[in-house]
This record gives sequence, C-alpha cells and structure tokens, in this order.
Amino acid sequence: MEQAVVKQEVAVMQDTMSIEKIKSQVGLVKQVAKEVMEEGLHYGVIPGCKKPSLLKPGAEKLILTFRLKPDYQVEHRIEQEKIIMYSVKCTLSHIHTGLEWGTGIGTCNSREKKYIKNDPWDIQNTIMKMAEKRALVAAVLGVTAASDIFTQDMEDVTNGKKEDKVSSPATAPHSTPYHPPTTNSANAEGKVWVIKEPDSLISEKQVNRLCAIAKGSGWSNEQRDSKLKVLGWNSKSDITKGKYNETVDVFKLKPSGEKTSELQF
Repeated sequence: MEQAVVKQEVAVMQDTMSIEKIKSQVGLVKQVAKEVMEEGLHYGVIPGCKKPSLLKPGAEKLILTFRLKPDYQVEHRIEQEKIIMYSVKCTLSHIHTGLEWGTGIGTCNSREKKYIKNDPWDIQNTIMKMAEKRALVAAVLGVTAASDIFTQDMEDVTNGKKEDKVSSPATAPHSTPYHPPTTNSANAEGKVWVIKEPDSLISEKQVNRLCAIAKGSGWSNEQRDSKLKVLGWNSKSDITKGKYNETVDVFKLKPSGEKTSELQF
C-alpha cells in the first residue's frame, strides 16, 4: 500500500511544472504579446481597464506558439422561434502528443443587446461562432497562463473600441439579455437553464391609447414620433410593456411640458 502511495506521489511530482518552466512559459507569452501581437488586431485596449482584452486572432497566435489544437463541442443549445442560445466547450490538446491541456466554456444568445433586434434564425451562425470564440479565448487564457497579461471581460473589442453592434443600445434601449441559470430543461451535466421571456411589446390597443393621449395633449404626429426617438424608441410599436406607463406619462404633458387632464378609456 505504501509503495503504491509513493508511486502516486512520484507521478504527481513528475507531472508538476518546475518554477523554471512556469517562468519560461509566462515569459514566452509576454514575448509573443510584445513582439508578435498588434494592438487592435490581436488584443484591444479599453481606457480604464487594467489589462488588454485578448481577441480571437491573439488567442490563435498563442495556440500556434504552444502547438495546440482546439476542438469544439456544443454542451447545451436552445433553438426556439424567439431565442437561440449555444453553450460551447473548447478543448485544447497538444498537436504532437495528443495530451489535453484544458478546456474553456463560452456562451452566446440572441437576446444579448447587440442581437436583440434581429430575427434569431437570421444570425444563428453568428451566435454559434461567437460562443466558439468565447470558449477559445477562455481556454487559451487558462491553459497558457495568459490571464496574467490579458482578460476576456471585454473580448468584443477592436481598435480600442467595442465592436460594432448588430443593433446599438439606441435602437434597443430596454432590451434584456438572456442569462441562463434555471429552467425546466437540463443539460448532460445536470445544469438547469431558464428561458426568460423578454419584455414583450405593447399591443395595438395600447399603441392606439398612447396616440390618443398624445393627441389630446396637443402633440402632433411628428412631435410624438420625434419625442419617442428621444426616449429611445424607433417607433411607437417598439415600446415594451414594462416601459409603457412611463412612456404614456410623457405624453400626458403638453409639448411645452404643461400637465393636461388624463384621457379615460
């Protein structure tokens, strides 16, 4: 029994990296970052952030450096009419030995702010690729110890700025991104996920009521639509139920700001 324990301890020690190897690996990552990577292409710098954000091309440079091969597996998926979500695991293995170095998990869904205004099925491939990219960056940061230098918190950046959104916050001001953790369905690991319905849009009857209130308060159609854009809505049909009463209150005032009597329906 003691002999087996000794062999196990020796195996663990042999599999442990020495201080010199750790320093060498960290030094190599820093050298690649300094001599090979370019700001805006391989990493992004956000004012106020302590660490630059590692981008996909930068992650690919590091897996090339350490001779690693990424393999992707979809751990969980939601493919419904109103939402698409993928959770992807990226496994990094050494090309020559086949040994697995580590894994990373990345998720993406169609209810993130930059996708919320799009038909989920029009951007299905985009959602999948973004989940894969996030999984790759997470895996690379972990297995190469590059998190000393880079972060993933702001991975969607280029040239020091956030990537162009499919729809900007101005066109989707009150959208709520989908955040999974409780639901009726579970994945293979037993994790449960929740599908949160987004704040649904107001009904045609509510649209007509708003228009009537605005008209009764002295707003012309042009003034009303212009004010809606100021409030962040592209049109009156874009207003969500959660913000409906708040928006109606604006049009209970005359265009000059003077309060008017409320119309009854």
